[in-house]
Amino acid sequence: MASEVTLVGENDGARALAADIQVEDPQDRENSEIASVSVSGLGSGKGAHSREVRRRLLPPNPEGDDTDESEDALPLPAFYVSETRFSEEERVELYCRQILAGYKAEEADEAMSKYLLEKLKTKDTWLGIWNTNPELFFASYKKELIPYVGILVQVTCKHEQTSYPLKATVSLAKRFSSNISNLPRELVEKVLEELDHCVPLLEIYPVKGQDSAVCTIAQSLEIARFFNDFLWREWDDDDDDTCTEYSALIEERIKLYYEIQDGTIPGPIGRRFQRTLQKYRNKHFELIEYQTKVKDNPSENEAVECWRKYFEVLMLSGLLKLWEDFQLR
Repeated sequence: MASEVTLVGENDGARALAADIQVEDPQDRENSEIASVSVSGLGSGKGAHSREVRRRLLPPNPEGDDTDESEDALPLPAFYVSETRFSEEERVELYCRQILAGYKAEEADEAMSKYLLEKLKTKDTWLGIWNTNPELFFASYKKELIPYVGILVQVTCKHEQTSYPLKATVSLAKRFSSNISNLPRELVEKVLEELDHCVPLLEIYPVKGQDSAVCTIAQSLEIARFFNDFLWREWDDDDDDTCTEYSALIEERIKLYYEIQDGTIPGPIGRRFQRTLQKYRNKHFELIEYQTKVKDNPSENEAVECWRKYFEVLMLSGLLKLWEDFQLR
């Protein structure tokens, strides 16, 4: 599969460079799930945020020869997928009785990070696939053709971190691999330099076939992603629930998840809930992005647009809260 995209320039006035990017068809790969996974930090889920990175366009060949002599990236290896299937009771025990026990909603990040840091102590360095937003590398692209950019990296995690969500230090693996075969290695290295080689930990998927310690880390990352994608809500930080109340709320959301999965809640209703939740997260992300772009003294039109986006988010969150109320389901 190939699609025409534009690599991001050094500044707004830079001439866009069109490249025929060769994208692996995710249907042909064992780890095709990475194309559809909702990853925190990419516009949905907990920790979604806008990252300002000054991207650079690779300079033209000084000899005037436009032939790209760089080697194509090798295909990505398979990433670890846990075969463990948790029951509803096991998830309640894990999240409510262990990870979140004694924590309020506003402390959920701290609780999950503490859980992950304990698991990360088992291995200092390992190989992973950094699954990130194409916007870091391309000025324009078709999302249906390039849903993500995956790059093989060597991962080093600090065992002492006080800011959340957690970050990991990464560097390109010796074996340059990506799902985009002719993504320039030099461009990836420059983007990593601008990120200080630190990326969100939950954007990394440990490579399959490493030792048991890495398998443990991979499973803990899956557990954290499940919490962010299915159990946490953006409005949780605004609630004044006690520790006991928040654990009870998460237990109800776990029950809701399994009722959707097993058909207790009819399929059309379950799908509508999931679409509404995704729409809410997209609109919430758009609101945050818009607010960051508005100056200290917004114009009248900007203020009106900000309020419009805010009330749209408020309406969707209210609808979701009604759905989540156990007595109304």
